Amino acid sequence: MFNFYRHYTITYHNGKEVKTKMCGEMLTDATPEDFTEELTWDNLNELYSCCGLCYPFNIWKFKRGRRVSFFNSIGEKYEKDIKEWKEPLNISVKHEYVLFNPTINYVLNYYNGEKAIRYLVERGLTVLGK
Repeated sequence: MFNFYRHYTITYHNGKEVKTKMCGEMLTDATPEDFTEELTWDNLNELYSCCGLCYPFNIWKFKRGRRVSFFNSIGEKYEKDIKEWKEPLNISVKHEYVLFNPTINYVLNYYNGEKAIRYLVERGLTVLGK
Protein backbone atom coordinates (compact mmCIF):
# COMPACT_ATOMS: atom_id res chain seq x y z
CA MET A 1 0.00 0.00 0.00
CA PHE A 2 1.32 3.42 -0.98
CA ASN A 3 2.03 5.97 1.77
CA PHE A 4 3.40 9.50 1.87
CA TYR A 5 6.55 10.09 3.90
CA ARG A 6 8.35 13.30 4.77
CA HIS A 7 12.14 13.15 4.97
CA TYR A 8 13.69 15.10 7.84
CA THR A 9 17.36 15.49 8.73
CA ILE A 10 18.44 16.29 12.27
CA THR A 11 22.02 17.57 12.47
CA TYR A 12 24.08 17.20 15.65
CA HIS A 13 27.44 18.78 16.43
CA ASN A 14 29.28 17.37 19.46
CA GLY A 15 26.04 15.67 20.53
CA LYS A 16 24.06 18.93 20.54
CA GLU A 17 21.19 19.35 18.08
CA VAL A 18 21.94 22.13 15.63
CA LYS A 19 18.98 22.08 13.26
CA THR A 20 16.08 19.98 11.97
CA LYS A 21 15.35 20.38 8.29
CA MET A 22 12.72 18.89 5.98
CA CYS A 23 14.42 17.57 2.86
CA GLY A 24 11.54 16.30 0.80
CA GLU A 25 8.60 14.00 0.45
CA MET A 26 8.12 10.63 -1.16
CA LEU A 27 5.25 8.38 -2.11
CA THR A 28 6.28 4.76 -1.84
CA ASP A 29 4.96 1.31 -1.05
CA ALA A 30 8.07 0.29 0.89
CA THR A 31 8.63 1.61 4.39
CA PRO A 32 11.88 3.63 4.40
CA GLU A 33 14.34 2.98 7.21
CA ASP A 34 15.75 5.72 9.43
CA PHE A 35 19.56 5.92 9.52
CA THR A 36 22.37 8.04 10.93
CA GLU A 37 25.49 9.26 9.12
CA GLU A 38 28.69 10.14 10.90
CA LEU A 39 30.57 12.86 9.01
CA THR A 40 34.34 13.03 9.21
CA TRP A 41 36.86 15.11 7.30
CA ASP A 42 37.59 12.02 5.15
CA ASN A 43 34.03 11.33 3.97
CA LEU A 44 32.70 14.91 4.07
CA ASN A 45 33.06 15.67 0.34
CA GLU A 46 31.46 12.40 -0.72
CA LEU A 47 28.42 12.72 1.57
CA TYR A 48 28.00 16.44 0.88
CA SER A 49 27.97 15.87 -2.88
CA CYS A 50 25.31 13.18 -2.42
CA CYS A 51 22.82 15.06 -0.24
CA GLY A 52 24.32 18.43 0.62
CA LEU A 53 21.04 20.28 0.19
CA CYS A 54 19.71 18.47 3.25
CA TYR A 55 22.58 19.68 5.44
CA PRO A 56 22.34 23.06 7.24
CA PHE A 57 25.97 23.98 6.58
CA ASN A 58 28.35 25.01 3.82
CA ILE A 59 31.90 23.87 3.15
CA TRP A 60 34.56 26.45 2.37
CA LYS A 61 38.04 25.62 1.03
CA PHE A 62 41.03 27.69 2.12
CA LYS A 63 44.80 27.37 1.83
CA ARG A 64 45.05 25.80 5.28
CA GLY A 65 42.15 23.40 4.77
CA ARG A 66 38.38 23.21 4.81
CA ARG A 67 35.95 25.06 7.03
CA VAL A 68 32.33 24.13 7.84
CA SER A 69 29.89 27.00 8.52
CA PHE A 70 26.40 26.50 9.95
CA PHE A 71 23.60 28.89 8.94
CA ASN A 72 20.01 29.43 10.00
CA SER A 73 17.10 29.99 7.61
CA ILE A 74 17.82 33.73 7.32
CA GLY A 75 21.46 33.14 6.38
CA GLU A 76 23.07 34.34 9.59
CA LYS A 77 25.66 32.24 11.38
CA TYR A 78 24.50 30.68 14.62
CA GLU A 79 27.47 28.53 15.55
CA LYS A 80 31.20 29.00 15.21
CA ASP A 81 32.99 27.56 12.21
CA ILE A 82 34.67 24.16 12.42
CA LYS A 83 38.18 24.33 10.98
CA GLU A 84 39.93 21.26 9.62
CA TRP A 85 43.34 22.36 10.86
CA LYS A 86 42.11 23.00 14.42
CA GLU A 87 39.57 20.36 15.45
CA PRO A 88 37.97 17.10 14.35
CA LEU A 89 34.60 17.12 12.62
CA ASN A 90 32.06 15.72 15.11
CA ILE A 91 28.89 15.97 13.05
CA SER A 92 26.22 13.30 12.85
CA VAL A 93 23.13 13.55 10.68
CA LYS A 94 20.04 11.50 11.45
CA HIS A 95 17.71 10.86 8.51
CA GLU A 96 14.13 10.29 9.64
CA TYR A 97 11.06 9.38 7.58
CA VAL A 98 7.69 10.40 9.05
CA LEU A 99 4.36 9.13 7.74
CA PHE A 100 1.79 11.84 6.98
CA ASN A 101 -1.70 12.01 5.51
CA PRO A 102 -1.95 14.59 2.71
CA THR A 103 -5.06 16.30 1.42
CA ILE A 104 -6.57 15.23 -1.89
CA ASN A 105 -5.43 18.48 -3.49
CA TYR A 106 -1.88 17.79 -2.29
CA VAL A 107 -1.98 14.30 -3.83
CA LEU A 108 -3.30 15.66 -7.13
CA ASN A 109 -0.37 18.11 -7.30
CA TYR A 110 2.23 15.37 -6.71
CA TYR A 111 4.83 15.29 -9.49
CA ASN A 112 4.37 11.57 -10.35
CA GLY A 113 0.79 11.25 -11.58
CA GLU A 114 0.77 7.44 -11.84
CA LYS A 115 1.73 6.99 -8.21
CA ALA A 116 -0.77 9.64 -7.12
CA ILE A 117 -3.61 7.91 -8.97
CA ARG A 118 -2.63 4.56 -7.48
CA TYR A 119 -2.54 6.13 -4.00
CA LEU A 120 -6.07 7.51 -4.45
CA VAL A 121 -7.43 4.25 -5.91
CA GLU A 122 -6.05 2.26 -2.96
CA ARG A 123 -8.04 4.52 -0.66
CA GLY A 124 -11.26 4.05 -2.60
CA LEU A 125 -11.33 7.38 -4.43
CA THR A 126 -12.23 6.78 -8.07
CA VAL A 127 -14.10 8.71 -10.72
CA LEU A 128 -16.54 6.85 -12.92
CA GLY A 129 -17.02 8.48 -16.29
CA LYS A 130 -18.18 7.56 -19.76
